[in-house]
Amino acid sequence: MRQLIRFVIFIFYNYYKEVKGEEDIPYFWAISSSLTILYVNLVTLFEFFHIVQILPGLQPGNKIERLFLFSVCYYIPVYWMIRWLSPEKVIEKTTYSDDRIIKGRVFVLIYIILSVIVLGIVFLR
Repeated sequence: MRQLIRFVIFIFYNYYKEVKGEEDIPYFWAISSSLTILYVNLVTLFEFFHIVQILPGLQPGNKIERLFLFSVCYYIPVYWMIRWLSPEKVIEKTTYSDDRIIKGRVFVLIYIILSVIVLGIVFLR
């Protein structure tokens, strides 16, 4: 699992490094993108199994309070855990063949598209 997490972060890191350059902190964007995909999938599962209302920060109410609770309870701890599991120096030194990088980018793109489609299906049912 750790290797998969590192590979996905590497794919995003490599993409952001190419597109935005080194000065635009590609490591931060790589982790943030990975977490966004994770949370889209978690929210889809929570909505599918009707457990969204029991989680702090996801109930109806003030948007600022929900955002703060969501960030403190879920996003920030997982962000730091991923930083610990996949340090920036490890991601920078990681190398893969061009063929594997291309396949990884295609996989991640298809996964994102399918995640959004499933999210839409679950919320529209």
